[in-house]
Amino acid sequence: MIREDKPERRTAPKGGRQKIRVPLSHTPIIQNPSKFFEDQTYLGGLDPGLKGALALIRLKPHFEIAHIAKWDATRKAGRAKSAATFLIHQAIHGITLDFANILIACENVNAMPEQGLSSTHGFGLGRGGAEGVLLERGAVLRHVTPAKWKRHLGLSADKREGLRRTSLLLNQRLRAKDHDIADAVQLAIWLMWDLAHAQAFPSTHGKFGILS
Repeated sequence: MIREDKPERRTAPKGGRQKIRVPLSHTPIIQNPSKFFEDQTYLGGLDPGLKGALALIRLKPHFEIAHIAKWDATRKAGRAKSAATFLIHQAIHGITLDFANILIACENVNAMPEQGLSSTHGFGLGRGGAEGVLLERGAVLRHVTPAKWKRHLGLSADKREGLRRTSLLLNQRLRAKDHDIADAVQLAIWLMWDLAHAQAFPSTHGKFGILS
């Protein structure tokens, strides 16, 4: 059972579900995650695509951003699809860790109206390449939309805030082009929050443990 101060609740209209917003000042989980998670040592976040990143956070014995893999296969995709997927596989295989049963939050991005067929196909190629190698290594993927995980962490579409927060956790300044690393780290943190709140407030979660 999680011992944690109750976060601020929002009153939903009659007939609606009550929602919880995770306050950013609520930090007991990050300060001492080992007391909240008995079965999980690592959690991950995947920012998919031809240009993407994978981040793994360690929960025991203390919170730590343990592994980061980053890739940019946008140039390879125009020449050979196999070269692009190989680059993604190579980046992820650079993390020599047993991925069996590690939960990884994967951003579920829909195609944008302004995107062309080529860019949409390229994103699908990159996402499939990253998810495929993770599933092959035994990871468990949990998909979440950008709107949902960013809302729960108090982030907007502006990527600068995510970069700022991740820079503080890494103790190094990230540049604008590192937004995929920031998103991957924040996805892993969102998953940590969601799993903890699923235990503390089970009535607010769906059957897959996703905070509404």
